[in-house]
Amino acid sequence: MTSADGTLASRWETAGKPDWEVGTVTGGYRPETKTGERWVSCEDLYRFDEDARTLAGFRDSVDAALLDYLDETERL
Repeated sequence: MTSADGTLASRWETAGKPDWEVGTVTGGYRPETKTGERWVSCEDLYRFDEDARTLAGFRDSVDAALLDYLDETERL
């Protein structure tokens, strides 16, 4: 994720937050030894107690709704 000022963040949730930068557009990523605790992966969002079937059903519903919207607005 790139912020308007050129700083890089691992996810949109951390973009623009002080001390969460992982690099800059001009300088690239900082060493992992300095940014290791700042990286938030997509998997971090799905560490809940839901069973796999329930979570997959939710994701499928969201995906279907988004695809329907894109089709209806002729963006697909």
